[in-house]
Amino acid sequence: MHVQHCLSSSPSGSTLFSDCSASDFERLVLRGGGVCLLNQPSQSNIVSVAKCGNGMLEEGEDCDCGTPQECTNKCCDAATCKLTWGSACAQGSCCKDCKISVSGTPCRGSVNTCDLPEYCNGSTSFCPSDFYIMDGLLCENDAAYCYEGRCQTYDYQCKFLFEKGRLLYKMNAAISDTFDCTGLLNKQERSVTLCLTVNMFLLYFLVLNVSSLIIFFPGARKAAEICFQTANLKGDTFGNCGLTSAGTYVKCSLA
Repeated sequence: MHVQHCLSSSPSGSTLFSDCSASDFERLVLRGGGVCLLNQPSQSNIVSVAKCGNGMLEEGEDCDCGTPQECTNKCCDAATCKLTWGSACAQGSCCKDCKISVSGTPCRGSVNTCDLPEYCNGSTSFCPSDFYIMDGLLCENDAAYCYEGRCQTYDYQCKFLFEKGRLLYKMNAAISDTFDCTGLLNKQERSVTLCLTVNMFLLYFLVLNVSSLIIFFPGARKAAEICFQTANLKGDTFGNCGLTSAGTYVKCSLA
């Protein structure tokens, strides 16, 4: 997709995502970061004047698939926002071939042991709200606790916050070619068996605070000074190469 302006540029009336923004948003959703976007809001929560053709299902409408030029939904009459003849529904994960799915049809699978699957109830075309097991229950062989439908292991939180990326991979590869920095992080070498993201998560924070010993696992210790020097030369995604004694960031262009 080609756009004239990125959303991060100066105000220009952009109406489309750039390739980089679209890719970042897709990865966020795939990692579970777009939960609030997956549940269609109730019509009672929408405060606006209903307008047929805006793509939003509003009060008084059976469906809304956009303008007649945009609509490709055979179940919906784009000109009136009413269902076509013989159709019982036009949208929703419990709507198939313009008919409401029978009760018990799966519409949203569980994403892990802390989540629960949802099923169509046979009376509406939309999947019920997302449900999950009670917060605080143990998961992953009693290694962590469930919270809001996710097993909050350190590994999961690391992947959620610091997704494996090209920059981190290249940084890790550059260091590993000469120095085994990640192996020094834990006396029992537990970090070696963890994912690349976790290794870089540990190393990244050690790089930003060389003067202090940050403990992430039992037996963890600060890597050798040469590891910080090598990693700092690579910089982070914001172009920073470590911290000054005053706690401010050092730009790689000035390091």
